[in-house]
Amino acid sequence: MNRAARVSILAAYAAAAAWALAPAPPKPLAATIAPPPPTYERQRHRPPRRIAPEPEEVAPDVVPMPRPRAAPILAPEVGERYDLPSGVKVSWEPEDMWAYVNLKFPEIPPVEYDHPFDGRASIFYSDKQIWQDCHIDKTKYPDGDLAGCAWPHNGECTIIIAPLNILKKYGLTYRIVLRHELGHCNGWGQDHAGAR
Repeated sequence: MNRAARVSILAAYAAAAAWALAPAPPKPLAATIAPPPPTYERQRHRPPRRIAPEPEEVAPDVVPMPRPRAAPILAPEVGERYDLPSGVKVSWEPEDMWAYVNLKFPEIPPVEYDHPFDGRASIFYSDKQIWQDCHIDKTKYPDGDLAGCAWPHNGECTIIIAPLNILKKYGLTYRIVLRHELGHCNGWGQDHAGAR
């Protein structure tokens, strides 16, 4: 290879290097360019407007009635007695299902006793320990609390439920205890056989 070819190859390499290493054009100042908006401010795709008129809302034929004051299912008032009519069913809310799933012990009566009570039930939500009210000797259960008690008599049933702070200590709710005690009203024994 002669000298002229070497010089031309060297010049080509120098031109390529100069082109590759050329300084980038200066960037504009930050104040002149707005940053892209955050994702929550970006315009979202909106469907086109409807051409047809919106349908008018029609009032329902049946308006749901509020629950009667006698139903202790919603929010019981401590210290008051409630008289339930015959056949009232205990409906659970999501917090009751959550508590039941997380219980460490069986609390619900077996299926044959887990149904609405046919007679009249009187429920009392206590604001104190219920050992005396239930006529149960606390010395037989030294390291426990009583959540509720029930005793059927002459086709009626009386239920006493402990304060909410005692129930929460064991992960119980009013509705779980009420369902348990209604099982006793329906003839479930005090040995709690078949509890689930």
